[in-house]
Amino acid sequence: MYMYVCIQVVDVVEDTDCVPSEDIASILAAVISSLGIIFNILNIIIASQKSFKGSLHVYLITLSAVDALFLLIVSPLRSFRCGGCCPPPTTTVS
Repeated sequence: MYMYVCIQVVDVVEDTDCVPSEDIASILAAVISSLGIIFNILNIIIASQKSFKGSLHVYLITLSAVDALFLLIVSPLRSFRCGGCCPPPTTTVS
């Protein structure tokens, strides 16, 4: 009886060039997140005025606060995901 051993060689190929579409996507995500944070804070300020009373305005304030917190937490994490704008090294199995 023979025993066969399968050996795989894994090569790591590093790409030092950033993909331009990833750079554009990162910049666009940062701009959209920044505008979202600014407009949510503006919505909180406007909806918190004394002339606006009622449960609908409380709901809008809460929604804006949660949305702004989400953008503050997720936006920085997205830029650090997979090494920032550059993709991680690819592995090939030969």
